[in-house]
Amino acid sequence: MRSLDASFEGIPLELEDLREAMEYLAERDLVELIQKANWTDPGYREIHTAQRLSLTRLGLDCAESGMTVSEFLYPRPTSTGDTYNTTVQAGAQGTQIGRQNTMNNTWGLEPNALLQFAKDVLTKIPELGLDETAEAELGEEATALRDEASAQQPNPTALRRAYDAVMGTLGRAPESMASQWLHEAGTAAINSTLGG
Repeated sequence: MRSLDASFEGIPLELEDLREAMEYLAERDLVELIQKANWTDPGYREIHTAQRLSLTRLGLDCAESGMTVSEFLYPRPTSTGDTYNTTVQAGAQGTQIGRQNTMNNTWGLEPNALLQFAKDVLTKIPELGLDETAEAELGEEATALRDEASAQQPNPTALRRAYDAVMGTLGRAPESMASQWLHEAGTAAINSTLGG
């Protein structure tokens, strides 16, 4: 059943939509229930329970902010401007960075550090104290990283995914000298290859 008085962009709202919206606002302390009342929708002869609502202080702040409820409740972080993350290898000349420029990488990736990291992980798996399932998983992930890092033209996205998978499983290993050393070696390897 549609409400006779409530609409959004000229389209009458269903009573259920209104109820859900009010519950949403009340759960987030933007409105509070003042009183319940029973009423009959003219022409339908059905008795409904209506709620009289009032804006809370937070609700007033939201209304006065000029933002949507969603923007008010979940603000986006403010940006100080454009951010460009780059890794410039030795030998790159005439590099320009900015919105209007295209940066072409003519020197390719140097994945040797990630390749060595993958080999180190595969060597040290028995020392990490992982259960059999996690050991097998880490072995597969380190092998995938090794294979991608040793490819003729490694894909940066695939390298990052493979690295993240290895580090995720490595993070489940009990604290030990081997796991700490591998974590530090992995961080250094990704920084030298992809800039972090």
